[in-house]
Amino acid sequence: MKKYIYMNIRVIALLAMTLLFSCEEVEEVEFGFDETTDRLISQKLGEVSLFYQASVKAGLEGRYSGSELYTYFAPNDKAMLAALNAGGYSNVNEAPVDFLTDLVNNHTVEGLVMADSVSKGSFTAVSGETLYTSTNDGGVYLNANSAIVSADNRSTNGVIHVLGYPIIEFPSTTIAGIVSSEATSAEPEFTTLLAALEYVGLTSTFASTNNQYTVFAPTDAAFAGIGVDASTVTNLPVEAVTQLLSYHVLAGRYFSMDLSSGRYFTLQGDAESGEQGIDLSVSNSEISIDGRLAASATGESLNLLATNGTIHIVNNIVLPRPYVSDAITFNTFLLNPDLAPLLGDATEASLAGNFASVIANANYNVDSLFRSENEVSVLMPFVIDASSSATDVLLSHTFTGTLDLSAEEGNKISSLNGNQYYVTEGFDGSTYVNGRSRISEVQDFFAFPGDDRSLIEDYSTYNGLLSHVVFEFVPLPVDSVTASDVLMANYPDRTLFAAVLDFLELNNLPDHTYLAPSDAALQAVVDELDITFNGEGELIVEDVAALEEIINAHIVTSVFFDIDYNSGDTYTDRNGDDISIVFIPDSGGFGIQVNDGGTITVVPINPDGGDLLYNQGVVHSLGGLIYVL
Repeated sequence: MKKYIYMNIRVIALLAMTLLFSCEEVEEVEFGFDETTDRLISQKLGEVSLFYQASVKAGLEGRYSGSELYTYFAPNDKAMLAALNAGGYSNVNEAPVDFLTDLVNNHTVEGLVMADSVSKGSFTAVSGETLYTSTNDGGVYLNANSAIVSADNRSTNGVIHVLGYPIIEFPSTTIAGIVSSEATSAEPEFTTLLAALEYVGLTSTFASTNNQYTVFAPTDAAFAGIGVDASTVTNLPVEAVTQLLSYHVLAGRYFSMDLSSGRYFTLQGDAESGEQGIDLSVSNSEISIDGRLAASATGESLNLLATNGTIHIVNNIVLPRPYVSDAITFNTFLLNPDLAPLLGDATEASLAGNFASVIANANYNVDSLFRSENEVSVLMPFVIDASSSATDVLLSHTFTGTLDLSAEEGNKISSLNGNQYYVTEGFDGSTYVNGRSRISEVQDFFAFPGDDRSLIEDYSTYNGLLSHVVFEFVPLPVDSVTASDVLMANYPDRTLFAAVLDFLELNNLPDHTYLAPSDAALQAVVDELDITFNGEGELIVEDVAALEEIINAHIVTSVFFDIDYNSGDTYTDRNGDDISIVFIPDSGGFGIQVNDGGTITVVPINPDGGDLLYNQGVVHSLGGLIYVL
């Protein structure tokens, strides 16, 4: 796009071809303060000789030997030649005095400014132009493009900072002026942005110089990506468009070198009012924005100068990640049918609608929960149990803190109402909650025909994380539900294993996985150890240690779900032995490899189903014994 208001793109190209400089480290030049600036330039700093020649022709060389202090941001000779070329001149002699006067004065500031005293801010040059300063690990920058390459060259009456790029870009109009001029130019851009600003009455905000702003300005193509153009943006609700535009604006002027990777709050809100920010990944040559659509600004799209801020042109709309603040926010912004292009698909809208209803009907201080300074995370259900109260649904899916589930793999997490969930890594590399809810980008990453496992999409919020959970989100049972209870209720052919667990008092081990053989398979153990039952059905066992060793081989000392294991994985049983998982080609399932005196057999896992939760772990069924008698 054209940038004639702030810098003609052809000039930029000419500068780039003329300079051909690489990034130079800032260097300190040491000398005594017994020389005036003119002697310093002539004797110590020959690299700024063209700047001195320009000063002489402009009649400004008297400053260098006078008594007043000046700070010179002096372009080196390559940079000066580029500035002359940009003005249409090949050398100082060709350039008129007025041009050279402005050029020198634009790089001169009254008073003494040492490099280590420079911070994000501005100085007024002798010419009256504003020099905006930025600092980061890369050094000191002026007007976003000019870096100091040799700092603090001190004289008795001033200091010289040598620049590797001339300061020839100065703002001449406001942000609104840039947007308007580009939208009405011969090669129009920002037409949708201008229409949106005018529609919601924000044009005057960005035409005022009372405040400074940083605008991530979407191109027309960016708006088109969500199905909106200058003629249709007015079909959207004013509130929604206002929020959307505000989400693209930071308060204050931020060049790319002023920003660092992290969270920034936009005009849509801030931490105090309980709104969310945007997450930036920043380098001097690129700003990437984490949002519903990944947006970025690079190269010439960065650091457009305006009198009231700066513009970074972004290639996508920075869509707000959904945030939980109150039901009104969901209903007016996320669920408005006119905003369908901003939502992605009807499934997502339905999802937000279900949870918005939960929030609206929960007997809970929602405003305090989601707008407090305490960080919370929400796993938002797609299917809601109609028998559960709205309050229970809300609290069972809300967690304290910013819940990074991938970092919680192998741990157990608790919701606000005390429900507990195991977080594990599946064989596909995704993160799962209780073996059912997959943490991933929304995509057909893996097919689960007829399954109840879930797919989750994460959204950053101002005070935590909001995730979409599709299908089922099942917590661990209450404390009274043991592994034996689960077996008795779900596996009528595995009641003997349940009875043995009760007898050995191994029925409720924390963070364990039970591999339950059938009654028929376990009968071999009963026969081998001469186990009998008394008249009340209680076990009579002579060799308890032998029985416990056999049962321990069927109890794994960690939690794993169906989705977690893959061929080659190993787990440790309570005897300290490894259990190896193998693939069974004939059935397409998995099993546990058993070595019986050199004869290898495989015992299938879950011929009757798995992932049955007890209050501290999970139960799977087995197709046989995995202990050699």
